Amino acid sequence: MDGIFKRQLLAGGLSALWAVGLYALPTMPAEFHVFQTNATGKTWRETGELKMPFAMGLVTLKSSMLTQGYALKHDIFDKNVSGQRLFLWTKGDEEIIMSVWEKTLSTTGCSWGLSLKEGQSDNKKTAAKSAVQPKESKDNDKQN
Repeated sequence: MDGIFKRQLLAGGLSALWAVGLYALPTMPAEFHVFQTNATGKTWRETGELKMPFAMGLVTLKSSMLTQGYALKHDIFDKNVSGQRLFLWTKGDEEIIMSVWEKTLSTTGCSWGLSLKEGQSDNKKTAAKSAVQPKESKDNDKQN
């Protein structure tokens, strides 16, 4: 990917990507071959490729997301650079960031990750922590 596209991607919230199991993750199409997975939430959840030309890969990925009930919120592309797209898909509180690019004439690359809307991550993390950690009783607080 060229520098302009990477800067757009980073400005769009790559640092906010995370997936901790609070959401149902999208299912990529059967043609999507994953070669890297990362569940830390600090980078893309999955990176892989489709063995098909870029235009066909875009249609396949879009169709898969729409079939699962995701709505396309943003489609970002640089008119000066062909073969690269950045998508933001939404479904309820979920936001999926997806980067799609032309690797070769017959291969489409794709990376995707879960992003939370601004201000929402703290609430979700707090809810997840309180669900896991038992609260101390008020009697214990008074003794300290």
